Amino acid sequence: MKPDRCFIGLLLILLAASLACSAVSNLIATPTPVSTSTPLPTSTPLPTSTSIPTETALPPSTTEAGSAILSDDFSSTGSGWGTGVGANSSVEYVDGKLRFQVFTDRYLTWSNPDRQKYSNVHIDVTVQNNSSDKLAMFGIVCHEQESQAFYYLGVAGDGYYAIAKSQTNQDNVYYADGTSSSVPTGPDPFSIGANCGDGNLALYVNGQLIATAQDASLTSGYVGLFAWSDKKTNSTDVSFDDFVMSALP
Repeated sequence: MKPDRCFIGLLLILLAASLACSAVSNLIATPTPVSTSTPLPTSTPLPTSTSIPTETALPPSTTEAGSAILSDDFSSTGSGWGTGVGANSSVEYVDGKLRFQVFTDRYLTWSNPDRQKYSNVHIDVTVQNNSSDKLAMFGIVCHEQESQAFYYLGVAGDGYYAIAKSQTNQDNVYYADGTSSSVPTGPDPFSIGANCGDGNLALYVNGQLIATAQDASLTSGYVGLFAWSDKKTNSTDVSFDDFVMSALP
């Protein structure tokens, strides 16, 4: 089961029709001009030889434990998340939510709210899964690096969950994965939560702890949301709402 669920899209880095890189690079793979003032959603990562902007990265955010660092109900289309429409996927503000659609099979798209690096955070977001493919996966990205290495914590419509690390040109590292009856399989909205601490990762669904993992190779970075398609085309459709990030104790 796991090989089918791997982010195959991460290995297909030579896809010329990829959407633009997210806040990491603000590059676009199509000839249509796009304003660089709004970060673009990230899709299949670009080859590691692609140049990265040289702007100075902000230091990791440090905030009093439990206090809100960033929140967004997506009611404003100018709140800063990377958006765009391409041949393979789209990320758009729709009806007060951030909607992800993936049109290509085995393709990953994610979006970031800003260029700030964060450490030791808890993220909660409400998700509505309208995907026709039960294997479509979605969730939270954290500790993303300029190299596009990051942790992802997510679930699928068949009850599958995973905590893993993605790295360009390398196999994904799975720290925890499996199936749980606590992961909803219907279309009703539910919450996904993630702890991204200094070496400690945790996945929650509707406030219930689903899995934990330990890895200290990434300790701070960008945060975001993702959606991923399996073998079916035009079958991944996920909307996020009520994003809240707070500081871990």
